[in-house]
Amino acid sequence: MTAETVNNVLGYVTSAAFGLLGVVSFWYWLRRRDEPTFWAALCFGALGAVALAGEVLPETADSNFEIVAQRILVIVLVLFPYLLFKFTSAFDPSSRRLEWIAAGATAGLIVWTIVLPDFPQTGEHRSLGFSIYVYALVVQFGFLSIVAAYRLWRAGRDQPSVARNRMRMLSIAAVALAAAILCAVAAPADDQGIQIAVSALAIASALAFLLGLSPPRVVRLVWRRPEQERFRDAIGGLMVATTPGEVADNVLPPMTRLVGARAVLLLDDDDNVIAHHGEPRPVPREGPDVLRLDTGGPVIGLMEGCVYRQDCVTLADGDVLVAYTDGISEAMDADADLFGDSRLSRIVEEHGHLESSELRERILREIEAFVGAADQHDDMTMILMKVEQPVPAHVGGSEVPSLTSAPVDQTAGTHG
Repeated sequence: MTAETVNNVLGYVTSAAFGLLGVVSFWYWLRRRDEPTFWAALCFGALGAVALAGEVLPETADSNFEIVAQRILVIVLVLFPYLLFKFTSAFDPSSRRLEWIAAGATAGLIVWTIVLPDFPQTGEHRSLGFSIYVYALVVQFGFLSIVAAYRLWRAGRDQPSVARNRMRMLSIAAVALAAAILCAVAAPADDQGIQIAVSALAIASALAFLLGLSPPRVVRLVWRRPEQERFRDAIGGLMVATTPGEVADNVLPPMTRLVGARAVLLLDDDDNVIAHHGEPRPVPREGPDVLRLDTGGPVIGLMEGCVYRQDCVTLADGDVLVAYTDGISEAMDADADLFGDSRLSRIVEEHGHLESSELRERILREIEAFVGAADQHDDMTMILMKVEQPVPAHVGGSEVPSLTSAPVDQTAGTHG
């Protein structure tokens, strides 16, 4: 078997692997219909489409249709690292500056692809302008892929073993694909040895993406086994433990790793903390972390002559005020379960450190992931304000805090 034949076979395997990856990601989106699977379906579906279309289209574009199709494939390839970046942002919001850089670089390269005079065919001379374009494409693809890989690796750092390994497989796959693209651009087209290595690297990337996106049950069991064994050993250690401290030393560390928690507390019957493992326990502020403002009255505008009570609450720097209609708390999933005030309170408590606009997006993503494809029949309106550093204005001798707001108004039906 010649090197050219091996390279051709590997090319077919690569196309099939990425095509399968696109089908699996689309199937996941049909099942879950949330934001992460949506971006995954776009990302890996685009990559699969490029791989399969590349096998159908001829290497030399002669007709106008083939020339247009060739450019469309390049545009879709340019979009892939940006879609991968958006996939990571679905569960780990990025800064606005990074969002603009990623979007601007991708948009600029797409425009460049459209206005480029011509694409030289295999073996033809490359002009200086086209060479610069290819280098820009490699830089954009490599930069966004590395950023996405880093974010994926970081996102899995404190997760249980299965989730952590899935994130790491996706991260490794992104780096491997970027390396394959770089080698494909830098290697001579007639060097069959390097082309075989590029195909093998691309296949490894596709398999890593598949393992990260949808690992088989046996792989999940293998990934979970070390933590389960450590936990069983810890349970065995309870047989000789005589104090709460010894219990904590034996059980809490493996339990923390098993569930992917940042910290685990051991409580007595009166909910007093007798042992702790993980991050330092936060020092609670005076008063509740989440305060529900129940003072008020009937629905505004329902009838004339209603009396409404008022109350006063002091807001400190960093506090968040969330006002919302019942369309938020009563958003229902396919099983008619409600999103609920407690779930909303948990999100605000866990992510209250974010900017108001980022916290708003986090809440909306959580609601969208919860309801899935279920129809909503009530308006969803929310006003979110966060207290920032006090400004030098005085009312009654006290400083007035400044507020940043992030309103949301999503009408899903008529409020009854």
